[in-house]
Amino acid sequence: MSKLLAFLTLLCLSFIASAKQVTIAINSPMPPYVFERQISGLEIAIINAAFHTQGYRTSFKLSNTLALSSELSSGAVDGVAQNKQSSLIESLAIDVYASRNTFFYHNYAITLGFKRITSLDELAGLRVVAFLGARTYLGQAFNDAIESNRFSYVELPNQAKHAQLLHSGEFDVVISDKRIFDYWQRKLNGHESSDTKYYKLFEKSARDVKFTNRTLRDEFNKGLAKIIANGSYKEILLEYNVI
Repeated sequence: MSKLLAFLTLLCLSFIASAKQVTIAINSPMPPYVFERQISGLEIAIINAAFHTQGYRTSFKLSNTLALSSELSSGAVDGVAQNKQSSLIESLAIDVYASRNTFFYHNYAITLGFKRITSLDELAGLRVVAFLGARTYLGQAFNDAIESNRFSYVELPNQAKHAQLLHSGEFDVVISDKRIFDYWQRKLNGHESSDTKYYKLFEKSARDVKFTNRTLRDEFNKGLAKIIANGSYKEILLEYNVI
């Protein structure tokens, strides 16, 4: 082993030994944001990069949307990555410190070509499948719209099934982030379908990381600002074809 290689190896090991550890709970699977098997994806890459600039090593605890608040309140993790607006977090009897926005989801009402939807009211009477926690995150107008769908509305923790359920005709509408749905649709069909239509019934949803420690939140924000300024953030978006 050359002296240079030995030095670099020692330097790397020294960093690993001295780096501070932080654990973040995150919803999974949500490709291209979170890939379960590799513990990778756009959201994980952003969080990793931001913390790395501040001397932290990051580990992730894969969870589901509705369990994230209990992960945080129990102290099992240092933070949770989730939608910025969360009534589940707001109901906790602890102080929670939210980071700057990390990126944005955009949920759509997704149908095949023969179904056209221009307003939430038109969801009434249709068979709707959505992501787990949709009724919590998408607001009262969405809840009112699907109130009559009591026996034909389903939320699934695994969004891999959404494309299959839509294309099989079992459901009329999928409520999902477009990039997540497109990923699973390509897995199902080998390509995106020209028959699939996307209707903008919802505003974009900001994502952030919530902490119980204000200092850790501030450290993360510093790191996020740094990767935005030095171009690393844009490189991550390009890597996952999000720009």
